Amino acid sequence: MIAATTNGFIIDVYGPYSGDIFIVDRGFRDVIPKLENNGYTARMPYFLDKNKKQLTFEQANKSRIVTKLRFVIEVVNGILKSKFRIFDHVWFNKSIPHLMQDFKIACAIYNSYFNRIESDKDNCDVIAAAMLRDITKPNLLQNLIDETNLLKKRKVFSTMNADTIPEFPILSWNNLYNIALGSYQIKQAVSYYGEHINTDGKYEIKVHNDTENIDFQKYKITIGRPLFIRVQLLSRHSKQIRYSAFILLDLNKTQKESVQHWYCQCYGRHLQDIREPATFLNNYFLNDHVALDSDESDQES
Repeated sequence: MIAATTNGFIIDVYGPYSGDIFIVDRGFRDVIPKLENNGYTARMPYFLDKNKKQLTFEQANKSRIVTKLRFVIEVVNGILKSKFRIFDHVWFNKSIPHLMQDFKIACAIYNSYFNRIESDKDNCDVIAAAMLRDITKPNLLQNLIDETNLLKKRKVFSTMNADTIPEFPILSWNNLYNIALGSYQIKQAVSYYGEHINTDGKYEIKVHNDTENIDFQKYKITIGRPLFIRVQLLSRHSKQIRYSAFILLDLNKTQKESVQHWYCQCYGRHLQDIREPATFLNNYFLNDHVALDSDESDQES
């Protein structure tokens, strides 16, 4: 196991010991029972429950924490495997006795000569506190959208422009960083925007026409001057699927505080039909391959 600081500095390589917590990805799902039976605690991003289209708010929040914790170790492991290629291959049995010692030497070299990871370096305390604070916080806007069936009510939204919403809040990079809990979503947003703008360079955003008749208090939402917007996004996995994202802002507030609630319809999906890559090549090479096998068989006999 690797113990590392948030900037990637390796403190020690040790264990594992009974009672340790394993932070793993979904690829370890089949070994979770074995880890737990041997006295370890395992934390892994959640899978969708049967017949569910989305993770619950608590499952999503806990999965995000697991992913955030894994990031540093994933980066460090990736660097070690790329720079010390011996750790990227299967070890011979006779080399196993000095495996840990070799790995510690590689980690010491990494600490001395490689750059530190700078993710969240100026915002780490704020982001960590926000993630822990909101881990059991329900998505109030999702409750409102589900109960009022807003996903199917398109007529209550009209196209937004600078004239209709002249007071749209201005958010700094730091505001966006803290809302998104890091830079990953912000970087993704650039490509999302590039895929959705039309030929005029515009991106259509919808705004709710009648927020005065929405009973926000019923859903425990306290809002001063609401601005309720909706956008549609193409799925990253299929061009045939669109998702709706909603943001509720308070125009009485400024910067980060103006963004009160948000909800996205998107959900995790599992591929049922996994195809072998480049199967079309069989049309060109399969017959020759069979003929070659036949020739070799004749020669051997």
